[in-house]
Amino acid sequence: MTTPTPALQPLRPVWSYPAYHSVHTLESSAAQLVVPVRNTQLVALNPVTGQERWRRRHAQVRWNEMQLTPGRGSFMNGTDRLVTLDADTGEVQWSAVTLPWSGWLCGTADVLVTGEWRHSTPLQAFDTATGEQRWIKRLPHPPRRTALYAPLNALMSVMDDRVMFHSLADGAMIAELALPGLLDRPMPDRQLKGAFGTPDRTLLERGEEDRLLRLSGPDLRLEVRHLGREPVTLRLEDQGGEVFFEDTQRQLCVYDLERDVTTVLGPLEDIWRDRIPVVRLPDATVLAGTLSGWLVRYRPEEGVLERVRVGKRVLTPLSLVGAMVCFGTQSGQVRAWAWTALPVLGLVGATA
Repeated sequence: MTTPTPALQPLRPVWSYPAYHSVHTLESSAAQLVVPVRNTQLVALNPVTGQERWRRRHAQVRWNEMQLTPGRGSFMNGTDRLVTLDADTGEVQWSAVTLPWSGWLCGTADVLVTGEWRHSTPLQAFDTATGEQRWIKRLPHPPRRTALYAPLNALMSVMDDRVMFHSLADGAMIAELALPGLLDRPMPDRQLKGAFGTPDRTLLERGEEDRLLRLSGPDLRLEVRHLGREPVTLRLEDQGGEVFFEDTQRQLCVYDLERDVTTVLGPLEDIWRDRIPVVRLPDATVLAGTLSGWLVRYRPEEGVLERVRVGKRVLTPLSLVGAMVCFGTQSGQVRAWAWTALPVLGLVGATA
């Protein structure tokens, strides 16, 4: 006897918060969402209700250069300053002068690193607690991206033919590895954030056609995989052992890294080529955001389950916070939608 598939609750809006400006970046934790508003302020929101926890004025976040570390939130203010706030109050802890147009901010509880955006400035590392500059280093060639590599406690810089690892403690190069066969196309400036190299988030880089380069562990184990379908998505991310991408047939696909199997979920149009806002929900369905302002929900064996309009362009990643998915739109809204049978809290949010 076949067990029937349980009925799913439809997607429902829980709250919406007006930012009065396109929401290009949103940092999330279990306790709060931090988002730029009016292009001149930073606001921390309760992810359950959408209510403000604190607001910091005269805090202009440049593009998506914002980073949450334990107890702190840091951002690039304008073109030449790095600012760190207390995550509970929004009060400034310190600010440091950086070289103009540094970019690509990433950090840990101990070190914040910025620089090497389009090879315009060297890498600069700052003490997260005090803002004191720890080290500065120029890379030999423009990197495709920089990010944290957790197993080596290092900053990695992906070049056109190799990846270099510099110690977060003093900037010394501690490892270098060839990356043959990287995709020979310009890579987008928007970076995947967080740390890489761990079992649930290995480093992935595009190769030509359907090839995927995978790097993991302190021993820098390099694998070459084949997705079976050629992606058009440029940035591929390991999301707990799954890799979501759009293929040349405009289908959303998911590659299972453990089983080495690609599954076609269904059609997905109007998305960014550099990355896809997509998340696997606890009920095993998949939710993706589009450039035309839709959330599209899939079940692997059934294709598209539902489509709901949520604004004009989903610009940020979809952040899974408790029973909700939170994200920012070009319509100037931070929004939260639920997929469970929990009571809807109603449309709330303080005026920005």
